[in-house]
Amino acid sequence: MKRIRESAVEKRLIREVERIGGKAIKLSSEYQRSLPDRLILLPEGKVGFAEVKSPTGRPTKGQLYTLSKLREMGFHAAIVNSPDTIQEFIDAL
Repeated sequence: MKRIRESAVEKRLIREVERIGGKAIKLSSEYQRSLPDRLILLPEGKVGFAEVKSPTGRPTKGQLYTLSKLREMGFHAAIVNSPDTIQEFIDAL
């Protein structure tokens, strides 16, 4: 079975989001640790946060904590690690 790299999952996410008219903005900060990888903005004001992993990759405790806090604030925040989860993520927004 071919191993899928995290970068391939991320490229596919970006492509799918842009295909439907959205933006997948890379998040990084030297002041805030464990930010999700991408801020997803879709038409009609839909917003979500995606932590991108390879199918075998695991999020850190800090990443899980940040995703849970974003969810508590009412945002859609999820781990995206395959083409199936990319579509599930987009459909949930």
